[in-house]
Amino acid sequence: MYRDRKIALIIAAAGSGTRLGYSLPKQFIKMEGLGDMSPLQKSILTAGLVDEIDEIVVVTNSEYVELTHEQIAEKANAHSSSDTKSEDDERTQSSDNDYVLDKFQIAANNEKRGKNIAVIEGGDSRQESTSRGIGFALRDKPEKYLVLIHDAARPNASPDLYRRVIKETFEKGAVVPAIRVKDTIRDVKFGSLNREDLRAVQTPQGFAGEVIMSAVKNAEEKCFVGTDDASLVDFMGLPVHTVLGSESNVKITNPEDLSKTVCVGSGYDVHAFAENRKLILGGVEIPFEKGLLGHSDADVLTHALMDAILGAMGEGDIGLLFPDTNADYEGISSIELLRRVSTLMEKKFYTLENADITVICQAPKIRPYIDDMKKNLEGVLVPRNGINIKGTTTERLGFEGRGEGIAASATVLLSKPSWK
Repeated sequence: MYRDRKIALIIAAAGSGTRLGYSLPKQFIKMEGLGDMSPLQKSILTAGLVDEIDEIVVVTNSEYVELTHEQIAEKANAHSSSDTKSEDDERTQSSDNDYVLDKFQIAANNEKRGKNIAVIEGGDSRQESTSRGIGFALRDKPEKYLVLIHDAARPNASPDLYRRVIKETFEKGAVVPAIRVKDTIRDVKFGSLNREDLRAVQTPQGFAGEVIMSAVKNAEEKCFVGTDDASLVDFMGLPVHTVLGSESNVKITNPEDLSKTVCVGSGYDVHAFAENRKLILGGVEIPFEKGLLGHSDADVLTHALMDAILGAMGEGDIGLLFPDTNADYEGISSIELLRRVSTLMEKKFYTLENADITVICQAPKIRPYIDDMKKNLEGVLVPRNGINIKGTTTERLGFEGRGEGIAASATVLLSKPSWK
């Protein structure tokens, strides 16, 4: 219904939240649990991995404009592009002053993705700040855009969550991610509520441009203040649909939200060479005279990585999760299987801190393909500190040295909130 539109992401980072006990707002605090990134930096980095997103608008407090610029340039691997301007860059501005502060272009995995990042000044409230972001993003052309609105204080929103919201927004026009409520909720006036009918709503929230623009204008005209962006659509009488959120997509508010426990896992896998098979490593097809034999695509690198992750979580191995006796997995992409492992990680509140993978073979040489492999793996797992891939030989010893097959080993470090 709303297809063939550009997608703009608005990151709300203008809040002054100080309940963590720091002098800076929480969205700017670099945290060990986020790989020494701030929630803002992690949110931008994750958005850079979502190919469907065309541009990003960061709405910040006027007091922290310079800090916002510094953090974007430092960790999002972005460069300023404010000197270049196209006809499509004309933007809606505030009635008193221009609040367009700067413009960057993100680059993920050392590859420019063509995502412009605009930094604009927010207002006195979250609703006013997101309203400015919406007006800026839509360029008075709401029918050409879908808008995603995300709180910078939710740095663990995954690429898959973004994609779920985007997919449904294309169809429904107004979508929020939501999870079931585990605690009993009590109305102080009317008593306990039926939690089967309740959901905890998260961000990113998705809207067709004309829907959220009309909702914002209607709220302004009627002096309505909502609790989130979807509540403005509710107030206008339009339906808001839900998609499955993520338990790990918590909003950082209190000090205990930052503590974590860590787990280590290791994985090892071997596949023999075979004629008339493609050679797939890390989701990349490598030109070679033979491929690897297996029930799936026999991606030995990704298999070792999945086994390491499953081991760290205490969830067995890929043979248990994806048995070769199941015809559904015949010829399946191992990157798709990795997505399913990533979903399991989300359900169990785990995040990949880092991974180190070694591919062992006499031939072919994998160095020219490592960047593409990392792009595939990091696009699914979004590690806090990156994925390292390296190749080695056995100096012609063993089955690898004789050119009979390829082995791979992986070591991972996972973390999860200590209160889960």
